[in-house]
Amino acid sequence: MKSALLLLFATIFLITSCAKEEVMAYYPVDQDLVLRNVKYGEHELQSMDVYLPAKRSVDHTKLIVYLHAGDWSSGDKDDVGLNDNSVDLLKAYFPDYALFTMNYRLATDSNGITAIDAEKDVLQAMDFIYEQAHTYQISTDTYMAGLESGAQLASLYALKSAETSTRVKGSIAFSGAFDLLAIHNESTAAMKYALHAYIGGAPHNQASHYENASPIQHISARSPSFLIIHDTNNSKYPITQAEAFGQRLIANGIDHEFISYDSVKDSISTPDMENVFNKIKSFLAK
Repeated sequence: MKSALLLLFATIFLITSCAKEEVMAYYPVDQDLVLRNVKYGEHELQSMDVYLPAKRSVDHTKLIVYLHAGDWSSGDKDDVGLNDNSVDLLKAYFPDYALFTMNYRLATDSNGITAIDAEKDVLQAMDFIYEQAHTYQISTDTYMAGLESGAQLASLYALKSAETSTRVKGSIAFSGAFDLLAIHNESTAAMKYALHAYIGGAPHNQASHYENASPIQHISARSPSFLIIHDTNNSKYPITQAEAFGQRLIANGIDHEFISYDSVKDSISTPDMENVFNKIKSFLAK
């Protein structure tokens, strides 16, 4: 799945790179713009890359916020990479969407960063985006998206923010982590280690923190719609916990669609890729 996402979200970084640091009243709308390493906080990892499409408007240009994978201890917004053929793909499937790919602080067993810090980073980044929306000349209608561990953070923000705001219209989760206790119980030693670093300990003494960091625990009647795309062969984030998440959405009357596919060496087949793109396009058009 990762290779598919690299194609999907890398599309935007092929257009003109804009490395300006000065504050602008408004960014021009007569061209596509890429703003690299925009800071939303003081930490070196509190930064994002921003794609702003031409002809955008505060009335109709929505935004997608993407969070990278890496089991909460690695990965980077630059993992999306570049592809010379992807600009036309983005414009064909997702015209008039701004895209934000953000970094967040990573948790290791020695730096003291935990799930609480990563969640705060997402909150801080989203506040920054909304404060700058008028300058960027985009609306605040938002779709969250993420891969694996990034999907956990994206989904968590989508669900928690829905209790006080209607800005998030939906969330797209690629092989996401929805129930950290279930993942811990089914995981390898390496994944348990990553979870212990991220949460700050094992479930027997941090159960409430595992629950608070699990999107499945925050579904309510106010939750936004979800598009769940899950690899049946993902051993780190089992499809069973994604299916349970989908069932919880149904129980709360939340619109969602669930797509599963069989990866081959972490790659998605061309027919499945086309299906995913079309499903995302339909989901965003609702």
